[in-house]
Amino acid sequence: MAVTRALLEKRWSELRQLMTEADLDGLLLAGRGILASYGYVVYATGYTPLLRNSYVYIDAGSEPTLWVPSISDEAIVRERGLISDVRATGESDWTGAAVPMAEAVATDIASRAPARVGVAGFGAIVPPADEQTLKRVLAAIDVVDGTPVAQNAKARKSADELVGVRASVALAREAYDTAPGLLRPGVATQHVVAELERILRNAGALELIVFVDRGPYVARRFTETILAAGDLVSVLVEVANKDGYWVEIGGLFSLGTPSQADRALASACYEALDGAAATCRPNVPVAEAAALFDRVAASNQLRTGLGLGHGVGIDHDLPVITAASESVFETGHVVSIHPNLLTENGDSGAIVADGVIVGAGDNKPERISGLESQLTILSV
Repeated sequence: MAVTRALLEKRWSELRQLMTEADLDGLLLAGRGILASYGYVVYATGYTPLLRNSYVYIDAGSEPTLWVPSISDEAIVRERGLISDVRATGESDWTGAAVPMAEAVATDIASRAPARVGVAGFGAIVPPADEQTLKRVLAAIDVVDGTPVAQNAKARKSADELVGVRASVALAREAYDTAPGLLRPGVATQHVVAELERILRNAGALELIVFVDRGPYVARRFTETILAAGDLVSVLVEVANKDGYWVEIGGLFSLGTPSQADRALASACYEALDGAAATCRPNVPVAEAAALFDRVAASNQLRTGLGLGHGVGIDHDLPVITAASESVFETGHVVSIHPNLLTENGDSGAIVADGVIVGAGDNKPERISGLESQLTILSV
């Protein structure tokens, strides 16, 4: 489902309810156009920041105000027609800004005379210089961390938002399903990545990460690997569609008959994926999924690599799956489970991924990719 004014108004209502519970008169949301930083502004406005920071301010009853860094950004927002109060500060224009964005934002908020304002993005998204400006200009106002309010609103997906999540999954599957026909000995993995990225961009992807390689997974887009017979290949497609819904799916392919060690590694990855996904039920502690991951790794004499997973939706979301988490899974959470396992010496590794909707039907976890939890053996 495309982002509509009606959907935004539902989100504003949810934010205002949580603001009331947190005793906030206003909430300032920060965003910039990179993964794990774009979500707050996109959630509240449907607009994706491009290069520099953007801010949106929400109070009890006024139209939310969106500040963007250039007249080009303003034109994009007005073209979509979802937000009427949009202001370009000129920070990204060649002429520069007469008043820096943070100064303009803080001055406007101060003029509304709120007693207590939350800011979502301190310490992670808001640049230090902006933070100093906001706190200086708003010195007479109680400024607090509003990140939990924004995170909690984003984490629980409505039925309309789940439609958006599924649309992104369909986009990810279009690219993922192309991969098996490209994987063969002698092929450069970066060529496979390029083709999958082309498919995603052609379909309007907003953000994406595609990983295709043998060996341990690390957070990089591509390598100069040339595939060979017998390789165990991880294919991971992470993408946000044009409305900002981020999903992650991935699986394992063997170019010809796999070694026993690779079979065991793949089996352990899927065991961790299936087991962790099964824990994604309302009121189940998030730490149970992390504990299961650790047990699978230990029982197979493997090491855990990248963390087990986290919430997804409009950008990354809560919960983050760690052994130290004190959270529980809630109805409406969409969780990306991505077990990454390594051999003890770190020479070999693999990753798989799928999304899970918590409480989708009869409180049973719903796997969103439709992928089978098994190693795919390709003829070469």
